[in-house]
Amino acid sequence: MLVALLAALAFNELRAARRVIADAMEVGSSLLVETIARAGENAIRADAQVKGVTADRLMGHARLLRELDGVQPLSDSILVRLARETGLYKIETFTAAGLRQASSDPAAPLGESGDPPAGITELLAGAEEAIIGSREAGLAAGERYSVGVRRQGGGAIVATIDAAQMLAFRRDAGIGRLMQDIGERDDIAYLVLQDRQGVVLASRGVVAMTRLVGDPFLQAALETDGARSRWVEGETADLFETVLPFRVDTDYRGLIRIGLVADAMTVAEARSRRRLAIWAGLLAVVGVGLVALITIRQNYVLLNEAHTRIQTTSSRLLEDMADAVVAVDADGRISLWNRAAEVLFGVDAVAALGAGAGETMGQLGHFLESTLADGRELRGEACQSRTRSGRAVDLSVSLSLLPGGPDALQTAVAVIQDLSERRALEANLHRRERLSAMGELAAGVAHEVRNPLNAIAVIAQRLQREFTPTTDTGEYTQLIGTVRDEVGRVNDIVRQFLELSRPPALQSVDTDLEALLVETARLARHSGGERGVPVEVDVAGVGHACIDGAQLRQAVLNLLVNAIDAVASMTHDRGGSRGVHLQGRRTDHGVLIAVSDDGPGIAPGERERIFDLYYTTKSTGTGLGLALVQRIVAEHGGRVDVDTELGRGSTFTIHLPLTPGTDA
Repeated sequence: MLVALLAALAFNELRAARRVIADAMEVGSSLLVETIARAGENAIRADAQVKGVTADRLMGHARLLRELDGVQPLSDSILVRLARETGLYKIETFTAAGLRQASSDPAAPLGESGDPPAGITELLAGAEEAIIGSREAGLAAGERYSVGVRRQGGGAIVATIDAAQMLAFRRDAGIGRLMQDIGERDDIAYLVLQDRQGVVLASRGVVAMTRLVGDPFLQAALETDGARSRWVEGETADLFETVLPFRVDTDYRGLIRIGLVADAMTVAEARSRRRLAIWAGLLAVVGVGLVALITIRQNYVLLNEAHTRIQTTSSRLLEDMADAVVAVDADGRISLWNRAAEVLFGVDAVAALGAGAGETMGQLGHFLESTLADGRELRGEACQSRTRSGRAVDLSVSLSLLPGGPDALQTAVAVIQDLSERRALEANLHRRERLSAMGELAAGVAHEVRNPLNAIAVIAQRLQREFTPTTDTGEYTQLIGTVRDEVGRVNDIVRQFLELSRPPALQSVDTDLEALLVETARLARHSGGERGVPVEVDVAGVGHACIDGAQLRQAVLNLLVNAIDAVASMTHDRGGSRGVHLQGRRTDHGVLIAVSDDGPGIAPGERERIFDLYYTTKSTGTGLGLALVQRIVAEHGGRVDVDTELGRGSTFTIHLPLTPGTDA
C-alpha cells in the first residue's frame, strides 16, 4: 500500500515536471522561431533593397552615358576609360539595327549581322529604359547584371556590372546562412523552411523531413498566424517541435520548423525513476511522508535545472543576434533587452530591464506601447527615432504578439534593425558617383568650349590692337573690353570645371589634426567675428592622422564658412545667441570631424541636392563648396553625413578612416 502511494506521488511529480518543462520549452521555442522569422524577413527585404539600389545606380550610369553620347558619339577608347573610372564591367553601344557599334571590351566583335543580343529588343522597339538583369534564369545562373537605355538617335546603350558582390551579400546575409548558424547548436536537432513541395532551406545534417501534406498538425499550422508546438518521435529520443508560417508581407514562403532535443526531460525522468527505486527500499525505515517530501524536492531541483537550460539556450541565441531584440509586457515594462539593443539605444540591460519602454526608448517605446495596446503586429515598419544622445536613427521594426496563457496578458517581441549606417553609406555612394559623373561631363564640355573661346579671345585682342574705327572710338573700345572680360570670366569657369574633374593627387603625411583644426577655426573666426557669429572649438585628443593637410583644411573651412553664413542669415530675423561649433574626436574605426550650426536648417527637398555641382541656395554662391568637400573626403576614403532639422540647424560630419601606422 505504501509503495503504491509512493509510486503515485512520484508519477504525479513526473507529470507535473514534464508539463512545466514543456511549457518552458514552448515559450522559449516560440520566442526563438518568431525571432528567426523576423530576422529572415529583414534579410529578404535587405536583399531586395540591395538589388534595387544596384539597379538604380547602374541605370544612373546608363543615363549619363546617353547624355555624353548626345554630345559626342561614344568610341571604344572613351568606353574603356569610362568603364575603368566608374567601375563598370562592360559598356556597349548598339545601332538601331541591333549591331554592336562600340564596346569597352576589346574582344567584343563589332558590326556583326544577325539577331540583336538578348535583352535589348524592347529598347530597339522604342522603350526608353530597360532592366535586362542576368543572362540566365536569375542571378544564381550568372555573374553579370545589366541595364540599358535607348540612344537619342535610335539604338541602345547597355551598362553591365559584376554581380558577384550581390551574390555574396545574399549568401552571407540570407536566411539560409542564419538557419545554418543557429542549427549548429547541439540542443537543436533540425531547423528547416518547408513548403508543400518539400524542404526549401535546412540546417546541416537534415536528410529528410515529413511532408506537410497528410500531416493534420502541420496542415492546421499553415492556416494560423502564430506558433504551434508538439512532441514528435526522433531517431533516438523524443523531440519538441515548434512551427510557424513564414511570410514576407503577404507573400507565403513556407513553414519554419525547429526541433529541440529534450535532454532535460529525459534526464529528469531517468533520475526520478532511480530515486523512486532507492526510496522504495528505505520506505519502512524513513516513512512515507519523508520519502515523498524528499522526492518532491529533488524533482523541483531537476525542474529548475531543465528550465534554466532552456532559458539559457534561448537567451544566448537572442543575445548574439545582430538586430536589437526587445520584449515588452502588457504593462509596457521591458522584459528582454539584448546586446544589440544596448548598442543601438545606449542603455545597458541592467537599467533597461523592468523599466518603461517609453522612458527607455523614447518615441519608439511609446509607439510599441500603443501598438501592443491595439493588439497589432508589424512587419518591417519603417520609422525614425532619436536615441538618448540625440542621434537620429532610421529603423525597421517587426513586432509579434505572444499570448501568455488563458488568463495571462500577452507580450510584444520587437526585432529592430538600424538602417542609419546603410542609408548613410548608400547616400554617400550616390553623391560620389553623381559628382564623378558630373565632373566627367563637365570636363568634356569644358574641352569643347575652350578652343572656340581661345579663338574669340585672340580675335578680340587683334581687333583692339590692329583696328581703330574712325567714329565712336570710345564705344568701340568699351565693347572690345567687355568681350575680353567676359571671355576671361568664362575661361575661369572652364578652369574650375577642369580642376573639379581632375583633382590633384593627395600628398598624405602624418599630420597633427588638433593643430590643423584649431588653425582652420582661427581663419574662420575672422569672417564670423565681422558678422557677430562666434566659432567654438572642441578638438582635444583628436590626435594624428595620415592626410593631405592642405586639402582637408580647405574642406573643413568650406563647412565653417557655410555654417557662419547660415547663422548670420538668422541673426537679423530672430536675434539671440547663436553660433558655430567645430568638434573632433577619435573612435575605434577612425576620426570624426563635425561642424554644427544654429542656423535655419535645410529643407527636405534640398537635402539630396546640396552636394550637386553648381547647386546653391545663396545669391552669391558658386555651388562648388560642398561638391569640393565631398570630393576631398572621398579621396581620403571617407564620407560626409548630414543631420539637419528645420529651425534647429545642421551638422555636417566627416568620417575619416584610420590609416595603418597612424598614432593617436
